[in-house]
Amino acid sequence: VAASPDASVVLVAGNDDHTVRKIDWASRTVSTFAGKSQVSGSTDGNITSARFTYPRDLIFHPAGNRVYVAESGDRIRLIDIAAGAVSTVYTGSVSRLTIAKDGSRLLFTSGNQIKTLDLTTHAVRDVAGQAAAGYEDATGTAAKFNGPQAITLDFDARTAFIADQGNFRIRTVDIVTGEVATAMGSSSDYQDGPITNAKIKSCQALDITPDGLLLLFADEGANRIRTFELGMCGECPPHSHSTDGTVSCACEAGYTGLGTRTAPCVHCPAGTFKNLTGSSACVDCAADTFSQATGATTATTCVPCGDGSGCGL
Repeated sequence: VAASPDASVVLVAGNDDHTVRKIDWASRTVSTFAGKSQVSGSTDGNITSARFTYPRDLIFHPAGNRVYVAESGDRIRLIDIAAGAVSTVYTGSVSRLTIAKDGSRLLFTSGNQIKTLDLTTHAVRDVAGQAAAGYEDATGTAAKFNGPQAITLDFDARTAFIADQGNFRIRTVDIVTGEVATAMGSSSDYQDGPITNAKIKSCQALDITPDGLLLLFADEGANRIRTFELGMCGECPPHSHSTDGTVSCACEAGYTGLGTRTAPCVHCPAGTFKNLTGSSACVDCAADTFSQATGATTATTCVPCGDGSGCGL
C-alpha cells in the first residue's frame, strides 16, 4: 500500500490479482489503476495493456508523478502516471522497496541482500549482505541476513530499517557505509519491553512516523501492531558530536572519519590539520612547514622547518 504525496490517492498492490488498484479518497471509489485482473505477464507499454505478475510492494516517487512496483516475478516496474506508460527498470530478485527522500534512488531487499537502484542511470549497487543466509552484524558484504523483507528509511535518509524475517530481528543499515547493526529482537517469540529484551515473531511490514520518533511494525506472528521508540538519545563515538535534530555524528575539528562504530574519528597525524567538523580529510601543512602536534585544528600549528620542527624528521 502506498499513498500519493498529496494523500489524495492510495495504491494497493493486488498480489494475487496481478493488478495495481487505486483508492480515490475524495470520491471513495476503487478502480484498477494498472494491469488486468487474473491475467499475469510482463508486458510493458500503455498502462491499460501492461501486465504484472504478483505485484507485492509499491511506492510513489516524492514528486508524485511516478510509481515503482516490486513484482514477485523478479522485476521492478515503473508506472509513469503522466505518460500513462509502464516500463521495466530492473530485472532480478526483489522483495520490498523504499525510495530516497530526494527521489534519486530506490533501496530494496533482494534475496539476502540490500541493494540500491539509481533512478537516473539504473545502476545497481550492493549495500550490505551476501547470497548466503545467516546472521552477522558487520559492514557491507561481510554482513548476513536471512530473508530480509520490509524496508524503510529513517528521516535522516541514511539509516534503513529492515525486517530480517528469518532472524526474527529488525536490523539497521547505514546506506553510505554499509554498516549493519541489530536494532531489536533475538529469537522467535513475542515480548515487549526494553530493546535488549524485546522479541519478534514475524515482522511483515514497517514504517516510521513523520516525526521520526516511532517505528511501527506489523508482527504477523503475534497478531499485533507494535512500536519501537527511535527518539531516545544515543551517545556519539569519541571525538564526534551530533547537531540537534539529527541522528548522525560528525568528527570534530582535528579528527577525521565517519563518526560510526566501524569508522570512528581518529586524530590528524603530525604534519596535518583539519579545521572543519565532518568527514573531510586532514590537510597537509604547506611546503617547508610542519606540525609536531597530532589532532591539529589550525594551519597556525604548521611552522617553518627552520623553527625546530624538523619537517617530520
